[in-house]
Formats: sequence, C-alpha cells, structure tokens
Amino acid sequence: MIREIEENDLTVTEFDEKLWRLMVESVEVDENGKLVFTLRNGMEIEV
Repeated sequence: MIREIEENDLTVTEFDEKLWRLMVESVEVDENGKLVFTLRNGMEIEV
C-alpha cells in the first residue's frame, strides 16, 4: 500500500480511520513519552 501511495503521489490530508486500522498494528508510549508505532508489516517507527 505504501508503494502504491508513493508511485501515484497520493497525499493524505486528513485522518482516515480505515487507513489507520489497515496500516497500524499498535502504538506504545514509553516512560519518556516516546511513541513507537508498529505497522502491520512489522516495521517500527519511533517518534
């Protein structure tokens, strides 16, 4: 899905709950407030 968005230069301009549920497996918040998003493909993104 990410490749499709990149290849077609699609931009998400507002929150889409369906897209969120398709892409995100979980979100964890550590004691310092750092967020770790785990995507359904296993990729982790720290913010």
